[in-house]
Amino acid sequence: MRFVVTGANGCVGSHVVDALLGAGHRVDAWVREGADVSNLAGTRAEVVHADYRDVEGMKRLLRGVDAVAHVAGGGLARSKEALFDMNAGMTKRLLEACEVTLVGPRKFVFMSTVAAFGFRKGSAEEPPAPVSDYGEAKREAELSVLTMKHALDVSILRPPMVYGMRDTRLLPLAKAVKRGWHMHPVSGDRLYSLIHATDLAQAVTATFAWGLPSGTVWFPTDGEDHTQRDLAQSMMDGFEALGDSLKRRELTLGKGVLRIAAHINRATAKLRGTTPALHPGKLGDLLETDARCPPCLIAARIDWEPEKTLTQGMEETIAWYRDQGWV
Repeated sequence: MRFVVTGANGCVGSHVVDALLGAGHRVDAWVREGADVSNLAGTRAEVVHADYRDVEGMKRLLRGVDAVAHVAGGGLARSKEALFDMNAGMTKRLLEACEVTLVGPRKFVFMSTVAAFGFRKGSAEEPPAPVSDYGEAKREAELSVLTMKHALDVSILRPPMVYGMRDTRLLPLAKAVKRGWHMHPVSGDRLYSLIHATDLAQAVTATFAWGLPSGTVWFPTDGEDHTQRDLAQSMMDGFEALGDSLKRRELTLGKGVLRIAAHINRATAKLRGTTPALHPGKLGDLLETDARCPPCLIAARIDWEPEKTLTQGMEETIAWYRDQGWV
């Protein structure tokens, strides 16, 4: 089969490219013009420069494609409007380009996030209730995907926090741990679900392969509950596996401190013309004390299970950070 992977130069996208190639498929790796494609170095995929604002151009690129893994998007944008456009807007335009013809794609897998569902202790069948701008933007994109479930074979994945080689979002936390600081964003010990990037990529491949009913939504995780301390400790273990000897000092960042930091960070980024990593629209997700995914039985139905434990995956991640000269 011939696949398109959007956002193919990112951490998750590049691992999805690897997984599909490993399964024997042909892959068109879509990236924006001028994007850093170092994560695709040496790939056998066809690197294609795509303009996600050009519906007609995407239609041409999709001719002869069997399936689309839509991974592009994310939570870093200079404004709320830009955030919604890079997630919901892009998804709507891509779906418009996926005309239901004999020469266009028939399967479509959308990489969403647990933030689109919200954080609650109940069933995966409960109605979504996102608590951040990012979650709302992804939920709007999900609704666009689900409106196509009778025209295309569509599935949605809602992963939790993703980590692994090629990911840089946890790099600031890793640097803090390297200096001996274990930071907690709220009082108490925050609960997480996690998944390693290679396991998530295999989940995408399994979703395509097993023919789930169109409109299926599921939550791939590593199957374990983690705390903020688990995350910091796994990083410390990763550094110690490299021969480092680290101190450990606990630092709790209260809600008020985070709110002030978010506003300062957004204002500073605006002056510099950069994209803020922390901003007020992100606080809803960060301040949740229970950020676990709800239980999900679909993984067993598609014969998929994660391979990386947090200890294994984080040791590899820290070693990769070291190889890049970052820690």
